[in-house]
Amino acid sequence: MTGHRLLIIDDEPSIGAIIARVATSVGYQTLVVENADEFLQKVRSWAPTHIVMDLQMPVVDGLQLLSELASDHCTANIILVSGVGDSVVNAARRVGTARGLNVTAALAKPFSVAELAGVLKSNRLEDPWLTVASFSAAMNREEFYLLYQPKVELRTGCIAGAEALVRWRHPMRGVVAPLEFIPFAESSACIDRMTQWIGTSACRQMRAWDAVGCRIGLAINVSARNLHEPRLADQLETQCRAAGVEPARLTLELTETAAMRDAGQMMDVLTRLRVKGFSLAIDDFGTGYSSLVQLHRLPFSEIKIDRTFVT
Repeated sequence: MTGHRLLIIDDEPSIGAIIARVATSVGYQTLVVENADEFLQKVRSWAPTHIVMDLQMPVVDGLQLLSELASDHCTANIILVSGVGDSVVNAARRVGTARGLNVTAALAKPFSVAELAGVLKSNRLEDPWLTVASFSAAMNREEFYLLYQPKVELRTGCIAGAEALVRWRHPMRGVVAPLEFIPFAESSACIDRMTQWIGTSACRQMRAWDAVGCRIGLAINVSARNLHEPRLADQLETQCRAAGVEPARLTLELTETAAMRDAGQMMDVLTRLRVKGFSLAIDDFGTGYSSLVQLHRLPFSEIKIDRTFVT
């Protein structure tokens, strides 16, 4: 059985059948549904690797389904199709991407068989090594580790702190950089477990440094998805207390783009983190679209200017 499972939802049976035929010819196992309820049930039970979704459907439209998929932390590659025109389809693609989904292509109807086949071929994963199962197994085998990048006080040359950087020592691929696995983790439930592990490891490292007389603070990166977890502040506080370090020594870094994207929804968690003593930093400042008014409203304690401005 092929490892590429394509779930198609289109309220026009003839269109769904054509997509299925083309997909089968290029190596997919396919399943076609016509309504939202059956679609969501198959997403959860069949676990498709790819989805083709028509945006224009009765009762529940494609944008509503994208919201449901984001809530389910769906990791499938999603191809959007619609007859409403390129601009609308591409706007929907941006909406899905902003919600953390892997929206990899958009096709405006009518499209040719050759065009569809090309998109399906380019989306096919020849080596689906990165899955929820493989990621979880890697965490169980303790394949992830942290590197510590020092922060140096320029005036004195002394180390004033450090930033924890996660790496994956993969048994077949060697050391895997964060850009290869963090986006996947953020688009699935894996990021929550990884952030918990990073927090625990960072706190233990601070305690180990304390034992040899090196009392410095540490910064860790968090995802915007982490900040939708209302228990995050309590979890991090518990990790600090268990290691015997003060929350004030732990800085949580969030990219500017992520901070501004869901600023209103994250305000509660950000404020609770500050109340508990944690520091908050905006990373890569200058690469996003924040305003000074937004920065003033958010309870950040540090801004890290992107190196493109420094250089």
